[in-house]
Amino acid sequence: MPSHNLVLKVGDICFIMGTIARFDGLVNNSRVRILSISRYKIEVQTIEERPRKYFLPRIRYKFRVSFGQSFEILRTQFPLKLAYACTYNKSQSQTLEKVVLDIRSALFAHGFLYVGMTRIRIASNMVFYCRKDQLYCDEENGLVDVIRVNNIVYLDVINEVLKNFI
Repeated sequence: MPSHNLVLKVGDICFIMGTIARFDGLVNNSRVRILSISRYKIEVQTIEERPRKYFLPRIRYKFRVSFGQSFEILRTQFPLKLAYACTYNKSQSQTLEKVVLDIRSALFAHGFLYVGMTRIRIASNMVFYCRKDQLYCDEENGLVDVIRVNNIVYLDVINEVLKNFI
């Protein structure tokens, strides 16, 4: 559960927590922009080529706390969490306008670099956040401040997929 005090403003980009309306595309991790906020509902707009507007009500969540004496907590909240940053997994199936990829630490799974780099349509809208030791220069070929990153590729996974096509 997100923290107890969620501060939202008009214009914020949020993820929807849980499936609200599957056929309308209001499913877990869908991104929406907040258009207006009132005490009992929030008006949001989907982020896609043909944006649609929806009203989201406050929802009651029940969950158990298992440490110490077990008891149940009931919370009423809007089913949203801020989405200015997300993991590679959460970005799958999203089309983003601009992307900053944090590659300071090694990617830890097969295909994450591919997923991160294919979220946008225009390559100039992508920026890499890296360490100085990841930059190198190849002045002979006219390359300055080129980023070097190791992509994790499991050849056994690729070979297994290729077997199915042969």
